[in-house]
Amino acid sequence: MMTANGFWGFWGFVERGDWSARAGYQSGFRTVELGDVTAVFCANDRMALCLLRALHESGRSIRGDISVVGFRRHS
Repeated sequence: MMTANGFWGFWGFVERGDWSARAGYQSGFRTVELGDVTAVFCANDRMALCLLRALHESGRSIRGDISVVGFRRHS
């Protein structure tokens, strides 16, 4: 949603990780506990892949229930 000053507003949950695969995996299970999450943006692809694994193990449908994006910085 765009705010009056022209910036996009964000209403949601932000979790900090340490950029590791383990952090992504653990975040996946916490995401399931929140219940109403429809999209997740991960700081890197490794975290995103492990988050996907946790979501799958928890019975969440990727693309059906939740969307996941990983970010890869090119140098």
